[in-house]
Amino acid sequence: MQPGAFVEYTTAFDPVELTLALDVISPELVEAVTRFTVKQDYLERFPTEGGHEAREAHAQRMGIAADMKAELARAITNAVKADTRQETGSSRTRV
Repeated sequence: MQPGAFVEYTTAFDPVELTLALDVISPELVEAVTRFTVKQDYLERFPTEGGHEAREAHAQRMGIAADMKAELARAITNAVKADTRQETGSSRTRV
């Protein structure tokens, strides 16, 4: 699975269990995992030809892609957490 891939699944869950899982799966964790995955993918394709300029350009693209995808993953996780808390009637508030 790659960042940005759609995953479809069906499951039954207790809303309380989902809320507990989302306490562990924080936006920060999702952001860090996404950033790591993007950078790992780019490092596997690191250019060996083209000299310093090619490697520098590749590193810049890697940083931009990692930032963009990590920020989106964090925002989606925050939205899911907020929606789930609303659905389960949790009284917690995100600071």
